[in-house]
Amino acid sequence: IILKFYFQSSVLQVIEEGKKEKAIRKEIDPYILRDIILGTIEHFAIRGFILGRFPNLSEAGDHLYDQIVGGVA
Repeated sequence: IILKFYFQSSVLQVIEEGKKEKAIRKEIDPYILRDIILGTIEHFAIRGFILGRFPNLSEAGDHLYDQIVGGVA
């Protein structure tokens, strides 16, 4: 659980830095964006472990990046 909170905090820090550098729009809620990112990762993991359908992580990561950056920049 401690690692989970550390990771969540790290993602929030990256988002806040992105907002300061104007790489992420100022009106983007950092908590919602964090939940979108981490929720997607969690979904990939659950789908893989429960259904045995692990996505190609490199390809999935590229798609996730394109979708999120396209929507917040």
